[in-house]
Amino acid sequence: VAFLGRMSPDKGPHRAIDAARRAGVPLVLGAKIWSAAEHRFFETTVRPLLGPDAVYIGELDRQAKLRLLGGAAGLLNPIRWPEPFGLVMIEAMACGTPVLSFPEGAASEIVEDGHTGFLCADESAMSAAIGRIGELDRTACRGAVETRFSANRMVNDYLAFYRETIDRPSRSTTDDTGPRPNPSHCTEHQIAADRLAARPSILSSRHGQRSARRGKPSDLAG
Repeated sequence: VAFLGRMSPDKGPHRAIDAARRAGVPLVLGAKIWSAAEHRFFETTVRPLLGPDAVYIGELDRQAKLRLLGGAAGLLNPIRWPEPFGLVMIEAMACGTPVLSFPEGAASEIVEDGHTGFLCADESAMSAAIGRIGELDRTACRGAVETRFSANRMVNDYLAFYRETIDRPSRSTTDDTGPRPNPSHCTEHQIAADRLAARPSILSSRHGQRSARRGKPSDLAG
């Protein structure tokens, strides 16, 4: 299993080590250590816990990060702070890797318990959940990202919003042959919507390019 994040008490690398060790499963940790507080935390709390079954491999570049996530049975995310989003969870699932997380902040909205991972109350529950990772379908993790977090979904939602704005009753729609509203009188969103609506071929082309590269997690999580 893997841990990826900041070397911080909030992110919980020490809790990840505890959970993995209780489960008897080796853990690989990738984490950035930038601030003085992060260095102190690593030296005083995390380094003493490292060993053959808990290996810290440093801060990772993009390719190394994807190799770690894609090769892991699961991502351990034992956070203890109100995580506003948690991009690493999306990146892991885009690689087909289930996420085991504490239900803090947005984690309970991102992880579908029992489907794309497990929401665990504490280290003991996370340790038990590690033994159940094999019950999860990695293709379901990837599918959840494609459905909920892909660039294509985001673009379609924006287009739907802009079209809804354009079609509101306040705009004249009684005569399609009549004069169109003067752009100078339109709202900024309406002008942007007109520009987007006029470019379906470009969006379709880009979507086709993404579809041809669906196996690349960076298309969805980068």
